Amino acid sequence: MQIRITDLPIEGRRIEDTLSLESLNDRMNLGSGNDILFLREPEIDLFIKPAPGGAIIKGTITTSYQQPCARCLDNIDEKLTLDVELVCKEEKEDDESNGGSIADDNAGVLHYKGDYIDLEESIQELLILKLSPFKSPPKNDAGDCTLCGLNFEKEYSDPDDDAPASSSMGSILQDALNKKKTQH
Repeated sequence: MQIRITDLPIEGRRIEDTLSLESLNDRMNLGSGNDILFLREPEIDLFIKPAPGGAIIKGTITTSYQQPCARCLDNIDEKLTLDVELVCKEEKEDDESNGGSIADDNAGVLHYKGDYIDLEESIQELLILKLSPFKSPPKNDAGDCTLCGLNFEKEYSDPDDDAPASSSMGSILQDALNKKKTQH
């Protein structure tokens, strides 16, 4: 998705497009141990307006993805809407910036060379970096996971153990020794 910055009208231009789902998932899978799968082509609704030395991009990107729950390991489908605000800054010949990457000292700054800016890689980066590799949804008041409904403490606790949990290793070992003595 290349945009020619020098041809932008003064009032700006709206960009409504989609990104390749296959390309996004291929990039996501470059990392080892990835369990996240994008399910839908990201829909892009951006407005790009020229600014001195570059352009300003604002808008939203919407997609959905699937990821295992950190509590129960069931796959959970989620919608992702990302608000985007980037400053595109032309990289000069003597500049030693990182050419096209958003991961520099200036968060939200996208460097480019020449007349064109390629937004696809930067949008992929934004989407991937928005996700946590460990999806641990919040719990409700009863202690149940708000997404999968699992209450890990109830589901996997020992029903015979009514003793309050000890916090020190010595207490835990003493409790285990006492339990073992009463069983024999």
